[in-house]
Amino acid sequence: MGIIFDMRKNFPLIVAKSLVFSLFFLAFYNFLSFSQETDAAINQSFSSDSEVNLYTLTDTLVEADEFSEFRESKNELDKLGSFYNALNDGGQFTFLSIFDQPLPVKDFRGDETYDYGYGTEMSVQGKYFDEDFGAQAQNVKSIQMNKNAFEFYKIRTEGGQEIPWKEIDYSGSEVPILLGSNYANLYRVGDVIQGNFYFKTLNLRVAGFLEPGSSIFYKNEINHYLDSYILIPYPDTLRGITDEEQFFQGILSFAMINGDLVARKDLSSAQLIEDLQAISRDTGFYDYTLIDVPTYLVQMSLTKSIIEDNYTLLLSIILAMGIGVICVTFFINRGILVRRWEGGLVYWLLGRSREEIMREFLWYSTIEYALAFLIFWLAFVALPNKNEFILMNSLFFMLMFLGAIYCTKDMCWVNI
Repeated sequence: MGIIFDMRKNFPLIVAKSLVFSLFFLAFYNFLSFSQETDAAINQSFSSDSEVNLYTLTDTLVEADEFSEFRESKNELDKLGSFYNALNDGGQFTFLSIFDQPLPVKDFRGDETYDYGYGTEMSVQGKYFDEDFGAQAQNVKSIQMNKNAFEFYKIRTEGGQEIPWKEIDYSGSEVPILLGSNYANLYRVGDVIQGNFYFKTLNLRVAGFLEPGSSIFYKNEINHYLDSYILIPYPDTLRGITDEEQFFQGILSFAMINGDLVARKDLSSAQLIEDLQAISRDTGFYDYTLIDVPTYLVQMSLTKSIIEDNYTLLLSIILAMGIGVICVTFFINRGILVRRWEGGLVYWLLGRSREEIMREFLWYSTIEYALAFLIFWLAFVALPNKNEFILMNSLFFMLMFLGAIYCTKDMCWVNI
């Protein structure tokens, strides 16, 4: 009866106290979640390995006739292939070959959000009848990259097998691919997708899915997300040109040499150019130019600074909130204790021992903190960013914090 009477008498203050606690612990949970995501972002996109100089390599065959004439020469294409192979072998730099384009996919299972033009200034084409397939198709977001780029940007898979880079061969029966995380409900590992890749029909076998939020630096965008992309791996080497594959390999070769060169910050531009000239002399390919990309370092440094500043700001806010919660709780506890004092005094005059009264008040506090935990749990269930490890840390902190509050205030009546 004492508990019911106490709840009726102090219900507004108990609810206020529970709300203050639960909202504070909810904010603390979100702070821990943000901290974990911040650490992951910094480790993936802003590690010491990323603090490099980046240069864009592009061909100079901009005229249509010149480009067409080059592709019709097997000898010139062989030189281009040798140039790519030498770039891929590295040296004092790492070559990141990346290229995105629309990929016509036969009987595509997704909607317009996967369309190449979706989310850009381009129009969304949607599904259409493709004469090459003789069936319905859709131009979806696709990106190709070599092993160097895949490893440099620390791209990870969620399931399935890793890409067998040395076995990538577009002349084979199937080509293993990775799908962005948004594809998880559309396809499964082992499914085969038919795609028109540079006017060549390929059977693309799903080898796995990228982790959610996978991103790369692409076209001056520090985080170019791949969640809605089909990732097609480039082969490690370009083999000799055959008559049957000359048209396809000609387009492919030019796409593959357009990429970025990653060099140490202590490697000068002159040294890098000298290395490229040596490769040109060995392979006979000279139709390229090099562009410095300072925006990579600028954006990376700026974004990293913003993330770290936000972390510090949130930590300061959490500490300020904790101090505020302690102050508010002090006054709420004081109001509750004043209301409970008369009841405790009556118990004392009726001959109840200090231990019995302490147990009675312990039940009161247990109900208050249980209500705070219940409100916190109901709010946690509704959160999109659930993490069991962070939840356990939050609950541990919650118990420690409530224990400290209980010891410093709710037990003070015993000394009266």
